[in-house]
Amino acid sequence: MADITSPMTPEELENNYEFKVVKRALMREFPWIKDVTFTPDELDQYNLIFLNLIVDPMQMKDTYGYEFNSWVSSRIERGENYRGNYPSLLFDVTYEKGKEDIMDPLNDMIVQIHNSPAIPQDMRLPPGRSFQSTTFVVNPDGPEW
Repeated sequence: MADITSPMTPEELENNYEFKVVKRALMREFPWIKDVTFTPDELDQYNLIFLNLIVDPMQMKDTYGYEFNSWVSSRIERGENYRGNYPSLLFDVTYEKGKEDIMDPLNDMIVQIHNSPAIPQDMRLPPGRSFQSTTFVVNPDGPEW
């Protein structure tokens, strides 16, 4: 467990301006992202705040021209919840290709917002805290498999 420099409650994070800006920017720039959430239990475990990206898998597939991995197709068809930490766990692409096409632009945007002088200091995440995209979630309300 990491030494948390600035603890936050889930409510504090939900009301944080930087979180709201990151969420809105990601959903606008990447229309296949339908929501951005976090896991409340992880807020006290790491200084990084891992973001869960709720995605429309069909829109994401059409955007990048990728094909689903076989196990993902069957989960989508059955309406089951699926979570993958990398695009290569959803799509039939290499880790490097998914990182280059999807992860790098997402994380670059998050870093740009975090470092932006346009966000007043008192509206940013507390010192030592930052965001990292971590999980692509398909059918968030579906049954676990």
